[in-house]
Amino acid sequence: MDNFVGSRMYRVKEQFFEEDGVLKKKYYAMPYERETLHVPELLDRMGVGVARRVDILYGWNCMVAAIQEALERGYAVSMDGLGRLSVSCSSNPVDKANDVTPSTVRAKRIVFKADKRLREVLLNAKFVKV
Repeated sequence: MDNFVGSRMYRVKEQFFEEDGVLKKKYYAMPYERETLHVPELLDRMGVGVARRVDILYGWNCMVAAIQEALERGYAVSMDGLGRLSVSCSSNPVDKANDVTPSTVRAKRIVFKADKRLREVLLNAKFVKV
């Protein structure tokens, strides 16, 4: 695919920070992503033919719908080899437990925890400056 297989790319960004009342320019690494790959592009990279592509895309759409429904019903969803999806919730603090009601609770964020193997691969990747 390219010369960066097994590597994560980064770029250098500058930012000004105040130290002892003086603005100083500092530099730090930022992840560099080429673009977002969507399911059809992934299928192209896998070499999937047109006949199988229709079945795979149908299956993918059904799976996305099932995942969404499961999350809406309060389940966490584990996708073997990829990771786990769940929805966290929160509310503003109140003085009495009975004051925490369904109307005060809100979805806080969608949580993705990478599968152990995926996490190891990504966290142990070498970095290449672009």
